[in-house]
Order: sequence, then C-alpha cells, then structure tokens
Amino acid sequence: MSPETKKARKSIEMLKALDLSKYPISEIKSCLKSFDLGGHIGFYLPPGAIVTRARVNKTGETFTSASELSYKPRHLNTLYHRASTPQNTMFYGCINMIPEDYETKKFVYACFASHVETSELGRKIIRSDQRGILPKEQEKITFGLWRVVKGIRLLAVVYKNFNESPYSNYLQSAFKYYNNKQPIDIRKRTLFVTDYLASEFAKQKITHDYDYLISALYTNRALKLGFSGVFYPSVPLAGLAYNVAIHPQVVDHCMVLIAAEECTTYSEGGISKIDVDSHARITEREFTFFPVTDPELHHGADACWNWIREFDSSGSNLWSVGEIGFENSSFRTENLP
Repeated sequence: MSPETKKARKSIEMLKALDLSKYPISEIKSCLKSFDLGGHIGFYLPPGAIVTRARVNKTGETFTSASELSYKPRHLNTLYHRASTPQNTMFYGCINMIPEDYETKKFVYACFASHVETSELGRKIIRSDQRGILPKEQEKITFGLWRVVKGIRLLAVVYKNFNESPYSNYLQSAFKYYNNKQPIDIRKRTLFVTDYLASEFAKQKITHDYDYLISALYTNRALKLGFSGVFYPSVPLAGLAYNVAIHPQVVDHCMVLIAAEECTTYSEGGISKIDVDSHARITEREFTFFPVTDPELHHGADACWNWIREFDSSGSNLWSVGEIGFENSSFRTENLP
C-alpha cells in the first residue's frame, strides 16, 4: 500500500472520529486534501438540459423575479448545507435520470425530488414510518425550470446502492470502467474514498448544520479542483432523480429561467397531490403569475382533497402542470420505486 493510500485511509478514520459539533473546519480541510490524488468522475450538464428548482412560499408570498427562484443570496446563507458553506452559497436543483420508457412522466421525479429537498412537508411525506398517520396539511410551493445554455462540468458523487435506477447503474459502470484503467493502488484508493464521500452526501439523519460539514467542505474542494459544482443522487428517490449544486457565477452565465408554476401541495396520511394554481410568463429576469383556469390543469382544493380520500393505490392519475412542459402527476410515495 502506497503512502498516499495509507494517508487517505487515515484521513477517513480521522474524519469519522471527529466531533462535528465543534466545527473542526481546519481538520476536515486537511483530511480532504488527501483525497485529491484519487480518481474523480465528471458529469457534463449539456446545453438544453433542464434543472428543476423549488421554493416554498411563505403565507401570502409570491415570487416575481428569477433571482428569487435562484440561489440564496450569500448574506442570507448563514448555515452549512449539503453542498454549501456560509461563505459559499450554491444553486440547488434536481434533474431527471430515468429511462426512456418513463418519458410520459418527464419531470415527475425531478419535481418530487425538489419538493422533498426543499419542503419539510415533502420530507414528512416521504418518510415511510409516517404513512397513514400524517395530518391534513397544505402548502404553497413554486417550481422553476432552468435551462442550461452553456455546458457545466460537475463532479459526480457515485453511489452504488441504487439498483432500481438505470442511470445510477450506468454511472456506476462508467466509474468502474474508467477506474479500472488506473494503477491498482489509485484504483483501490478511489473506491474507498468514493464510498466514504457517497455516504456523506447520502446522510439523512440531520440534526444540525454541522452534520453537513464534510460534504459541504468537499464541495468547496471540488470547486478548487476546477469543477463548477457537484452532482449527487436523490437518496429518497433511490437515484431516479439527481441533485445538482452549482456555483452562483456559473448559474449567472450558463443558466436561464424559462418557466415557473405556483402550486399547492395537499397532503394527508402520506398521500399527496400537487395542483398548479398559476403560470408565469417570463420576460427577461422578471415575471408575473396568471391564474390557471383550465380545469384539466387546475383542479381546486375540493377536487384535490376528494382525490386524496378516494385514492386507489392501483391508479395512475397524472398531475398535469400545463404549459411549463410537465406531464406530471398527483402521486403517492408508495408508487415510487
């Protein structure tokens, strides 16, 4: 075993032993440097790719500009998150990674992932231990579609436990293919470092922002290595959608908001329906929402609650989100792979 591999293994042991509640920033950064000599797999987000981002509306709140649906302003980013630090805010979004035979639900997984990643209600819905006992709740949420206009190079976090996701399997196979071309020492080092980092990005038991320290600081490291951000699987959706965290300067130069929808989430007992309320007409960086009156697209509160009460787990009702380009659906978490 080479000195570099021994150092990487020692670094992982040290990281696992750290008391994160003490915010040991310098120790984490020092350990992460030893990972640079391993292999990395990049993910290229090409022009034309669509990224879905969601933001929960406060009571009476309506968004009117692209900046409000983009990354959090730096001065408001005071905590550590999955892939950002208080000093470095990031744009979080979701993209679909599903096989072609799912095309009739083109954005459903990205929307659901955005909902889960953004909303406390969404996180409660996805928890299997809460199904059947969750109270009746609703919230307003706005979805924005962002189009990539210039290619974006991200560092991919490869997670190997998603056998139900064809793209995750493809990414894992590509990773193995290129890693097997490396000298055996680098190959082994890359595997155990990647497995460790994947476990950090997949961490679900979060009690405080310091639980994100390692993944957030590793993202900073990726930026220094020349990547524009990171690409990692949505764990609640078992890799059927992927999350991206992209540096703000890259977003400003490489992405544009093309559509937005105000929606209401209706939920009871783990069954959830999202109804589109209004559609934005995008003009430059600002927009105005207009009510959706087409009954095929906007169902209204009474119809949504009735749908939840009468839900048949064998059904396949779709959540249509109008001109935004979705052919998505009301959904129940049990229907997801």
